[in-house]
Amino acid sequence: MSKKPQKTREFRYRLYFWLMDACLVSAIVGLADFMLSWLLDLSILDLPAPFAVICAIILGTFNFIIPCFLMIARFLRDEYAEQLWRRACVVLAYATAIVPLVLLSIIWVPILIFGEPQYGSTWLQWWGGETYWGWAIRVAWLCYMLLFVAIFQFLRWRDSR
Repeated sequence: MSKKPQKTREFRYRLYFWLMDACLVSAIVGLADFMLSWLLDLSILDLPAPFAVICAIILGTFNFIIPCFLMIARFLRDEYAEQLWRRACVVLAYATAIVPLVLLSIIWVPILIFGEPQYGSTWLQWWGGETYWGWAIRVAWLCYMLLFVAIFQFLRWRDSR
């Protein structure tokens, strides 16, 4: 009778890492598609409509929902995963404090040195363009969740070496 709960517990612990791996793969696919779309106007997910919807649902689930669930699902973590989670949260806190400062510096230092461009530089248009709250919250949430996944996986990889 005690073996079944032990097997269930071990499965839960392994499931946490499997889901984290799937989130990382999904993040890499999504980032590759975004970069190809942005740089070359191509898409690796340029599929017929039914398949594109299925891919969007899968990628959306593993980029938005599952990382959020993994951040708060303490019952899926064993002691090692809990330690990794804590370390990842510390690094994520540092990144949350530093990344906006770096982005602002990248934008404002050239403006302060050279003055504001008359028509706006193309590389500054993402910063100064009009945006909607929903879009901004969605992108911030996506970046935060996937940054957590990337940090967690990096720390896990570094521990395994």
